[in-house]
Amino acid sequence: MKLLKAKQIDFPEWYAEYALDDLGIYMDKLPMHFMPKMEADMVDRGMVHPIIIFSPYQEWQRDPNPELPVNTRARKEILRVYMGHKRVHVAKKLGYTHISAYHVRTDEDARFVCGKTTIREFCPN
Repeated sequence: MKLLKAKQIDFPEWYAEYALDDLGIYMDKLPMHFMPKMEADMVDRGMVHPIIIFSPYQEWQRDPNPELPVNTRARKEILRVYMGHKRVHVAKKLGYTHISAYHVRTDEDARFVCGKTTIREFCPN
């Protein structure tokens, strides 16, 4: 296991570490022009904040590290990346197998954590 561990964990109640291959990426197009800068920053400083995971399915809106189904497709549906798509892409490119994440229960929690952890220089908007 090669873990990309966040440097700053402000919400330990939601903290978990997940295999990159288990994460669902449901974003049509990543802004590739940000990737070289993000990759250089992650090589230099590491990852500052965990990514954010949120399941759209009520039965999976629970505490971090739930017992997951064996089926890979089902795991990807449950462990959807809410914020951190670019970090997942870069982590895979750099050879990591696992990543730090906040696994939140509600959309409101996800929006709250995004507001506290987003690094503006890497956001396209």
